[in-house]
Formats: sequence, C-alpha cells, structure tokens
Amino acid sequence: MKKISLILLFLPLAVDATEICGDWEKKIEPDMQINEADFTKENALNSHKTIGELIESGKFEWFQPLNHQKFIYGYLLKKRALNAIEARGEQEIKSLYAVEKFCRFIVEDAFYYD
Repeated sequence: MKKISLILLFLPLAVDATEICGDWEKKIEPDMQINEADFTKENALNSHKTIGELIESGKFEWFQPLNHQKFIYGYLLKKRALNAIEARGEQEIKSLYAVEKFCRFIVEDAFYYD
C-alpha cells in the first residue's frame, strides 16, 4: 500500500517533468523555438508582471508584449493539458483535446518574435 501511495504522490511530478508533445514534429527553427519546459507558472507570472510594466511605461519594442503573451497563453494551455492527463491517465494522451491544443501551439506558435 505504501508503494502505491508513493507512486500516486510522484505521478504528477513525473508527468510534468516529461515533454507532453515530445512525439510531435517541431516546425519552428530551433533558435526561435520556445521550449515546452519554459511554459512554467513562474514564467507566466513574470510575463504578466512585465506586461503591466510595459503598459505603465508605454515604452517597449514591438515584439516584447507579443513574446510575453505567448508565455502566459502557453502556460495556460499546458496547465489545461496536464489537468486532462491527470484526470484521464496517460493512456492515449494524444486523443485528449487539451493536449492536442497545447501541442499544436508548441509546434506552430511557440516561437520568439525578434
């Protein structure tokens, strides 16, 4: 029973540590790609704060708010995908809509403007 409890305790960490979209073909140049691991709560909150600062100052390069929006949106999609995986288990995660939405974002839109 203790082993099962430990497995259940660490399962969310194991899912979060692996790439959800590892099997998806990347279409973005590697030097422009925002990695799946970069979509963290911490980065999303930092981007939220930075956008607020840009609004206050009114001084920014055209690409700054767009890049920060991607971190917020990407994290929200990732969180939704992880919640779906946790609720349904890891079997056939590609069939989950939330996972597909996040992976399409990673493949098509997770890039830096510069």
